Amino acid sequence: HELFHHGLPPMTAGAVWISEGVTQYYTEVLRGRAGHLSPLETWQQLHEGFERGRRDGRGETLADTSRQMQTLGAYRRVYWGGAAIALLWDVALRRATGGARTLDDAMDALRACCSRERRLWTAAEVVAWLDDWWGGEPLFAPIATSHLASTRFPDLALLFEALGLAVEAGRVRFVPGDQAVIRDGIVVSSARGGAHP
Repeated sequence: HELFHHGLPPMTAGAVWISEGVTQYYTEVLRGRAGHLSPLETWQQLHEGFERGRRDGRGETLADTSRQMQTLGAYRRVYWGGAAIALLWDVALRRATGGARTLDDAMDALRACCSRERRLWTAAEVVAWLDDWWGGEPLFAPIATSHLASTRFPDLALLFEALGLAVEAGRVRFVPGDQAVIRDGIVVSSARGGAHP
């Protein structure tokens, strides 16, 4: 977890939902890719984390909670709210490119560009940079903006259904899904070696 932070540019307190959220997402994903968790266990860990984040709400938007995380003590809301946004970004990139580009690629490019910066980046600057890297219709900003402005934790039910993930009594199981290939691709190590600290 902590090593992954070194691959990101230094960010302001208001951007903690990105710095901690993306890092939290990859903490679980990379454990799966390394074989420390099975693919199903990886998704179970992600699901349980999202549920902790959902329960940790304080009635504030994710943007406000991120700025006041230490005062509110809402660490799980910020870490896992940001991780949910990272998952949504990753799936959106994979859908848009048929798996040719992923969040791994975005993080690799961000690390190469900006991890040694001495100034602090704002969340808006990081998201704008990611959309510039993407180069198409904005992808990162619309997803982030809608969830940052909401007091509710991102609803991942439809996404899980599309990915072929069913949750019953808190346990995740694999079921047929239109985009199960994306589900499986997320926890399979990239041939390019992406998203490593």
